[in-house]
Amino acid sequence: MNTYSICIVFDALNSEKHQLIPLIKILNNKIASSKILISTTYGFSIMDFGNSFFKLQLKGLKFDDFKSLCEFYNITQINENEIRDLHKLLGAHPYLLKLSASIIVYQPIANFLSLLKNRSIGEIEVFIKNKIVSKLIENEIELISYIIVLDIPFRYELSNCSSSFAAAIISLQQKFLIERTLDDFFIIPEYIKLYLTKNIHINEDEKIKENLIKYLKTINEDSKFFEINALILLLLNTDREPEAKTICSNFMSSLMGQGFFYLVLEYGDTLLSKDFNVKWDFLYYILGRVHRMQGEYRKSFKMYDLGIKLFSDSSLKSPFLFEKASILTYLSKEELDDSKLNEAVSIYKELSHSESPTIFVKSKIALFRILVINNKEKQALSELLEFRGSISNLELQIYDSAQIYHSIGDVYRANSMHKKAFEAFDTSIDYYREAIDLHGMNMFEGLYHLYISYGQTYSEAKDYESAAEMFGINVQLAKQFKMDVKLESAILDFGYHLLLSENFEQSILVIEEYYNLKLDNKTLEADELPFIFRCLLFSNWYCNDNKLEAIELLGHYMHSSLSNNRPPVVFVVELTSETNAIDKIDYFVKGMVLLILPKGNNMEGFKDWTSKVANEKPELSEVLNSFITQTK
Repeated sequence: MNTYSICIVFDALNSEKHQLIPLIKILNNKIASSKILISTTYGFSIMDFGNSFFKLQLKGLKFDDFKSLCEFYNITQINENEIRDLHKLLGAHPYLLKLSASIIVYQPIANFLSLLKNRSIGEIEVFIKNKIVSKLIENEIELISYIIVLDIPFRYELSNCSSSFAAAIISLQQKFLIERTLDDFFIIPEYIKLYLTKNIHINEDEKIKENLIKYLKTINEDSKFFEINALILLLLNTDREPEAKTICSNFMSSLMGQGFFYLVLEYGDTLLSKDFNVKWDFLYYILGRVHRMQGEYRKSFKMYDLGIKLFSDSSLKSPFLFEKASILTYLSKEELDDSKLNEAVSIYKELSHSESPTIFVKSKIALFRILVINNKEKQALSELLEFRGSISNLELQIYDSAQIYHSIGDVYRANSMHKKAFEAFDTSIDYYREAIDLHGMNMFEGLYHLYISYGQTYSEAKDYESAAEMFGINVQLAKQFKMDVKLESAILDFGYHLLLSENFEQSILVIEEYYNLKLDNKTLEADELPFIFRCLLFSNWYCNDNKLEAIELLGHYMHSSLSNNRPPVVFVVELTSETNAIDKIDYFVKGMVLLILPKGNNMEGFKDWTSKVANEKPELSEVLNSFITQTK
């Protein structure tokens, strides 16, 4: 809720003792991006809320709308003066009118109004709810017990649990205690649900739970997320943990296959919380995978390390170890820690003797990749090609074959053999697509990294347009599957290669998107600013006739570079046949900025532009004036 701007609505909080008030106070103190709306008839104190509330008085329905609702709810034996009295007594509250309609049908309206007079709106609300509850019959109370124990929207098929439930569903709808949603589910409105829970005896015996389990299993193929979750919780509450584990494992795998990675994280974290405290090996493994896919390597490492410690005899021990080694490789690069890489190598060597073909192949491939990391590209290529020949008779999974050719392509690239790299990547992507057809988006990460490999190889071959296309695909994938960390790097790669392909206008938009995303995510570091401003400076200079904007960016580039102890390298030259022939992109790739003045402009004009920006932007005046002084 601090990442996305959303609106949280709490309806009908009509008591300061309401059980949701503590939660609201926590949210009020913690969230910054989201907003809280509360509807209430109670004037509770807001002095102890961390962030101040804005109060807005809602006066209920206008009289004409209230009158129309009376007709809609079939309150016909009533005159206009009685409607006005009812409008006033109920505070024009639409749902109180709705509940009243089911009472008025049994008595004259004048009698009902007399019962409400001399009561406060809060007392009237309690009176009406009490009347509703007092009219409930046995099968209705039993159905309400089922609904409240289930605690999710239910289908009409719940009526199969008892021969009397079909009639109860109809009668409770007539009393407005359950309502049908647009997608053919039924719910008890929140306005009355808590009151029913507290004021009727809710039967929670084992028979109800068993019947609810049977009900949920009958809709298993068409189950919604909340229904599967309810089934798992009911199984846990009835001491059927092995069955709950199997259903949960299949469910999580299904979510992964459909690409709902954010739901996997949310649901997995919920199951591992103190409220449930289940200890299932696959949860740690799947959560570790998703955190790795998100680029959250330390969180991923924690999951795998816990999995190894908690489940030493698990069938997932080798996969846990392999994934831990993968994360150690990433962390060694991030932290410049060779000890982590050495630990990864030790794990890979141990796993390269595994009887599992998948673990064996993946571990050997990882060792070849580490040879590349250690600048032993030729050795890696020779040994990898020899390894591929040695496993020709081994029965491999499609995903294993995809990774083998992916790795071969990467090693060819490390040896600057770009054509052969593309041939290997093309074979790999065919395998990845076949694997995705079989296993869904479980194969997402391999395919994502293959597009990175394509992009890097195109970039090294100086086909920057094709490289931008590959990184653009990853931007769309990261957005589609809510991979926030991966999205940042994908957007930067995309914007940079748009610049290198001289698509300057589009590059500016993408680099600005990257900058704003980093600000929103609170992940922007000061040492990133020189590169961002260098890209924006260069693109603006060559696509914008207004050079003052580019010179302002020049000031920001120089200031951020000097602040990070990185001397900026900028050349400003007049347009001649010789300077026009210079490859400015090649200069940029090497970390230098070559600014060629437009036709008809000279150095004196450039100095005038720079002086003007320095005068208008005092914070940049020192670096810009210093640059003018050094410019010949």
